[in-house]
Amino acid sequence: MYVTRLQITNYGPIADLDLNFPFTGEAPVPVVLVGPNGAGKTIVLSHIMNALLAAKEVAFPETPEVAVGRAFKFRSPSYIKSGSQFSFSRADFSDGFYRSELTTGRAKETYAEPPTGILASPGEMLWDRLSQEDHDHVDTNMSPGTADPKAISKLFADNCYLYFPADRFEYPAWLNTDGLEDRARHMAISHLVGTTSRRMIATSPLQQNRDWLYDVVYDRAAFEFQTRQMPVNAPASPSPVAVPVFTGYSGEASRSYDAALKLVQTLTGIPNSRFGIGRRQYRIISLIAGESTVAPNIFQLSSGELSVLNIGLSILRDFELAGGVFSTTSSITGLVLIDEADLHLHSSHQYTVFPELIALFPRVQFVITTHSPLLLLGMRKTIGENNFAIYSLPEGRPTPVEHFEEFEQAYTSLTETQTYAMDVDRRIGESRRPVLFPEGDTDKQYIETAARFLERTDALSRFDVWEGGGKGSLRKLWGSFTGSVAKALPQPIVLLFDCDTATEPDRKGRLVRRTIPFNEENPIGVGVENLFTKATLERARTAKPAFIDVEEAHTVSRRGQEEKVPETWTVNADEKANLCHWLCENGDAGDFEGFDAVFDLLEDALPELDEGT
Repeated sequence: MYVTRLQITNYGPIADLDLNFPFTGEAPVPVVLVGPNGAGKTIVLSHIMNALLAAKEVAFPETPEVAVGRAFKFRSPSYIKSGSQFSFSRADFSDGFYRSELTTGRAKETYAEPPTGILASPGEMLWDRLSQEDHDHVDTNMSPGTADPKAISKLFADNCYLYFPADRFEYPAWLNTDGLEDRARHMAISHLVGTTSRRMIATSPLQQNRDWLYDVVYDRAAFEFQTRQMPVNAPASPSPVAVPVFTGYSGEASRSYDAALKLVQTLTGIPNSRFGIGRRQYRIISLIAGESTVAPNIFQLSSGELSVLNIGLSILRDFELAGGVFSTTSSITGLVLIDEADLHLHSSHQYTVFPELIALFPRVQFVITTHSPLLLLGMRKTIGENNFAIYSLPEGRPTPVEHFEEFEQAYTSLTETQTYAMDVDRRIGESRRPVLFPEGDTDKQYIETAARFLERTDALSRFDVWEGGGKGSLRKLWGSFTGSVAKALPQPIVLLFDCDTATEPDRKGRLVRRTIPFNEENPIGVGVENLFTKATLERARTAKPAFIDVEEAHTVSRRGQEEKVPETWTVNADEKANLCHWLCENGDAGDFEGFDAVFDLLEDALPELDEGT
């Protein structure tokens, strides 16, 4: 069973979300949820998980993970989005399963009219079913009393279901605590009707994974040792003697062993290795390559390595405990939710190891949240740009890797490191033309579009245009080059600041600093958008009012004196990239005429760039 669609209205920071989870044929496409803290990423996972936990109570009523009568996710008027009168959600799954919820600010009988916005919305049906004295209603075919127990039980027998919350952890191996023992032990598995040893919420699965892997290795060696009788001529024997010859291992444990070993080899980068188990008094699972022990205890890896390893082993363990039969990891099906997927992970693990984990399970539906641009870039490299989907919350808009809003922030922070300096040196060395650094990505897009509209491509073609990463990055770049170093640059560099930056034109060797002229007649006072006229921006506002925030003119009183505050226009911070996209797609030469000043500035700087002193 996979999640196919999720609708959330007026819940926390989410105003209107409608996610349709993508598939390639019947195979699920991994979904990555991004956005700043407080955007609702964990809320999305909680709605999916809430439905799965209710279903699990149907399949295993004697061992629920949430106490009977208690909630995994609260339904409360306090979670209704500020300014709204109700919240609604609906999670749809394959095989026709669903769960929907409605919460109103107060009891239905207190409303003279239905809450604003609920009519003709997905929540209207639940409003009609809501009893007069209640303020919330649940409609589902996945909970006790509403679900078909046989159908639900079959879902749990055929799939793994796991949720790795953001508060998951593992004690470090060096910590001396009675609660963590290094040695493995046999698993304790319940076989009573209505019970299960499986747990969907995986906060600290190390011990369970260690015990499961020990059982797998033990069962393989004890019960799946294969031999074949081989006739051998023996001295003093008139006929050949049959001798048992080892031919390998075969069986369910062997398949689990091979899958676990493939997982460990992939995540550790140690090919052609095998598991080893310590003496009876010291059950440590090691990794051996040839005659050498390369990992004395695979569960004494770093926190980041353990984090990824435990996710992979948990998937194998849960699917096997469900009774699933698999020959490789590609055979495993299920739904896995991971909050803060980059938790504990070094940048190299984000970029390589975690994406390789996802690639090992192509039939498992992963829904993950992350703040890491490196993880997304690694997934693009490992599984391909078209083989996973990114949605930015709270709106839920599809987002390519390059537009991941935290990528620019992360790269900007790297400007303070030697990595950034080396990157700049490398790119400068590879270029033969002067390099132009405008402040940000939207500046670069506007300038390149304006060059086409205004027929100024000749002026811009003199430069390689690179995104500067913000005014802070340009300032650091300016300060990092001393006069002697700037003179030795292989080609000139122009740092182009926006009009609101208090910088004077200057030069250090072949490093030149310029600022875009300020246009007092235009309504936007900061940023490159100052180059657009009010008529152009009004046209953009008509297309989408959210582009521009307007504070009307008003009067304030300060110490008894009235002062008139003029009308102010600012680009909405969340809409800056969207406004850029709209203007570049729908603008014309008249809209971009203010950028003539940029090209004039660049042409005026060219003679100075050619001077090497």
